[in-house]
Amino acid sequence: MRINGKLFLNEMDQGFVSWLSIKGEKPYACESEAEYRAVLIRNVFECLLHGNGAWFYEHRLPIDDIYDKKGYWDTPERMNTIKDIYDAAQKLTERPFVKSTDVLVIFDTETIYYDKEWFSHFDTINALSKSGAGYDIIYLSDVKKVDINRYKCVVFVRCEAMTKGIEDYVKTVVKGGGRTIFFIKPAGLITDGKSTP
Repeated sequence: MRINGKLFLNEMDQGFVSWLSIKGEKPYACESEAEYRAVLIRNVFECLLHGNGAWFYEHRLPIDDIYDKKGYWDTPERMNTIKDIYDAAQKLTERPFVKSTDVLVIFDTETIYYDKEWFSHFDTINALSKSGAGYDIIYLSDVKKVDINRYKCVVFVRCEAMTKGIEDYVKTVVKGGGRTIFFIKPAGLITDGKSTP
């Protein structure tokens, strides 16, 4: 979003005790307010530390097959956590935003049209967030817009469908400079963007 001069607002959904679905299935719920506080802080700061914003979403809860609006965030514990996040976020604005990441993760939105195999990007991001590495995430179509020289490692996630121009750029620029390159699913489906490879 920063590369293209756009504002990104992420959505923080409820994740503590929420609802029994209409089918009677119970989704995962945090075991305590303390656990949910940790989830809130982790998720919102994931956005803030990448220079993004976030908003808190209030679901409508199904009660007796009738959707009835119920307050979810309006508890002292959750509002205190949000205040703590807000106060810490204000301190972040006292100094310029500086990227400190050296890993670039590249996703593609086109490959699925050529390779119908299902792949969970959420699992990949979840694993990355636990790795301890700082990383930036971009789309393959934006790879030429970043300063590739600042990254020590580049991870391509499901980027099989490349145009010839992007493939040449990856071969001549991205693979240079002593960077470590990973492909989750090998690249190789070259397309003109109009026909199936």
